[in-house]
Amino acid sequence: MKSPAFVIAAVLSLALGIGANTTIFTMVNSLFLQPMTVEKITELMHVYGADSANANSIFGSSMPISYGNYVDYRARSNGFVDMGAYSYPMPANLAGSEKATPIMAQLVSANYFRYSAFI
Repeated sequence: MKSPAFVIAAVLSLALGIGANTTIFTMVNSLFLQPMTVEKITELMHVYGADSANANSIFGSSMPISYGNYVDYRARSNGFVDMGAYSYPMPANLAGSEKATPIMAQLVSANYFRYSAFI
């Protein structure tokens, strides 16, 4: 009661700290910790090429398909509702107002985030 300014500052500091922690945890939890939801997860498939003659390559017998093949598969497929594509992670530079920051990036198709389990 002797110093109300100190009490107000302490309460505001606690409120801001708790609010910031809650906001950050909610974002991290929803983006990274919780599993992504897909309506029919048992129907989700991973399509890749196979090369049994080259099983000792860095990919083993599973080979990534080209973007052209993905477009053909998507256009001609009767067995899938939809198809999405992604590349292997690759180094890239994120340019902003300051100097560029090295990051890992992936190329993805336009519908990649529609089916969040692609991630």
